[in-house]
Amino acid sequence: MLAGCSTEPGPYTPQDTTKYTVENTEKFVLLDKPTQVSVTCTGLQERLLPDADSRVVANVKNREARRIQVQIQCVFKDEQRVSTGDETACRP
Repeated sequence: MLAGCSTEPGPYTPQDTTKYTVENTEKFVLLDKPTQVSVTCTGLQERLLPDADSRVVANVKNREARRIQVQIQCVFKDEQRVSTGDETACRP
């Protein structure tokens, strides 16, 4: 099992060709090296809702030839890239 919410040094950027990438993925980071090899993001969509909430959708691709499990978490940051303290729980 790969731990996308681990505390290892990071962040690591997703590694993939542009062949499958359809949206801006520069804000998507991986927290450990094994996950960087196994998972990539092919699309990241952000939308501000009418009630001022944000919605983020990340399309995540398994780069392995086998089934893997990862956990994904969203951390919201301000203009200075500092966490606002608003985070989602890790989800499998």
